[in-house]
Amino acid sequence: MDKQFASSGPWGFPPNNIYAIWKYAQAGLGNPSTLLSAWGVRLKTPITANDAKYTDIYLQGFPLVHNAYIAAYKGYVELAKMAGQSQSQYASFENELNRLLILRKNNLMTFPNPQSPIICENECYYESLITYFNFAYMTPELADYLRINARSANPDKDVLTILQRYQEIAPYWMVAHNGETQGESAIQPYQQTHSLFQALALVKKATRAELIKYLDTPIVPVGDLYYIDNLVAVLEASGTIPTVPAGSPTQSATPTPPPIPGDGNGDGLINGVDFVIWLTHFGQNVSGAVNGDYDANGKVEIKDYIIWVANY
Repeated sequence: MDKQFASSGPWGFPPNNIYAIWKYAQAGLGNPSTLLSAWGVRLKTPITANDAKYTDIYLQGFPLVHNAYIAAYKGYVELAKMAGQSQSQYASFENELNRLLILRKNNLMTFPNPQSPIICENECYYESLITYFNFAYMTPELADYLRINARSANPDKDVLTILQRYQEIAPYWMVAHNGETQGESAIQPYQQTHSLFQALALVKKATRAELIKYLDTPIVPVGDLYYIDNLVAVLEASGTIPTVPAGSPTQSATPTPPPIPGDGNGDGLINGVDFVIWLTHFGQNVSGAVNGDYDANGKVEIKDYIIWVANY
């Protein structure tokens, strides 16, 4: 991965972990105050207090580091709010978050140059990941900010033009194990596929019909979280199912439909909750839809996941 990221600070202890902790608390899986206390003082303000090299010009060359810290400050602020802290207690983090968001928009460019001001060895391995940098570690909140604010008549500063440019220079970016990139004799890394897919889903707000064209097979047959993340993006994208006009005869009362395969909690919907039920019990020898055994064969396995996807 990124040697600049690995040498100290963020890669040794990824700052964006606090974003995941916020989401963990938001889902009701942990006490916000306890989680914030456990996080401690790992994240500091301003960003250069975490590492002196993270100057504004450094972040221009390494937008993946910039994105990770935007995620970190967002997660910290929201977790602090949930923990009941006063605005004055997290104000410095909120101010740095807002500053970094504006800087991210202003720094945006099609081809970030990690050799300026940082000199990389062997023509800089990172250049083989040029279509990855801008959207790595991007959160939905950052994607929304870029979609609204990073629009420009200058194609080098317009986020949607940049995304289109990447698709043109790396036409097979979505194919698992393709050879688009080079460096250390590696094939195209999965991070590029994930970052570009998420940019299409979260920045461009591509439709389900468009996204599903790029949903290739997972690189890791079981447990490929990057693939699962992309799959969820497809399922959450707007579809093409027509809505029924108000007053239409089809809106008249109808009998309650029978249970749908894949409905683990019995609410009549096939959604992310049912996926979590399957994931929680994956590999277990348990019975019943309530445990994610959607084909009722007494074991929670990939076939049950396929049933969930088919009925989502």
